[in-house]
Amino acid sequence: MSRKDEILDALSDIITSNGFQTNFTISKLAKEVNIGKSTIYEYFTTKDELLREALMRLFRKAMDNLHERKIDNNLTFKQNFKQELQFLFQLSINGSTVIKFMTSDFKDALPKEWREEFILKTRKTFKIYEEQFKKLIAIGTKEGILNSDPTGIKFTLTESLVSGALSYINRSMLGFKDPI
Repeated sequence: MSRKDEILDALSDIITSNGFQTNFTISKLAKEVNIGKSTIYEYFTTKDELLREALMRLFRKAMDNLHERKIDNNLTFKQNFKQELQFLFQLSINGSTVIKFMTSDFKDALPKEWREEFILKTRKTFKIYEEQFKKLIAIGTKEGILNSDPTGIKFTLTESLVSGALSYINRSMLGFKDPI
């Protein structure tokens, strides 16, 4: 692993453990990686540049984890649904740091090429996750738990839950303010 990666990993760990609002110093980070302060500045010209790169690394990792999620066709609807709910709750707890820094102010402060990557990756992630939920709904329909008639109450409830969750996450990550 390169020295730059070690620095970014250490800062990512600090942010994940202590939250985005953590007050880190270059001196403390250098001590954590067991290097001199000046070595950090060989890789990053400013503290802001270092922070942006660490945050983008966290964002990429979170999106990649979502891309790897798969509905298990060997499990029942209830088992899959339970796993997805647990995953979403865990994501909201562990991924809150990622969601918190994905405000419009942060996004606007990113270099243009990162901003484009952020938007494209976010859109791709939502499409992938939406497909996962469609597979989950298909399993529930096949098992007779969900009504295949789109006007059925169970289908409507599940669809509302899924679209509401995706919409909320989408709005949060893209920096929209809640109207409430």
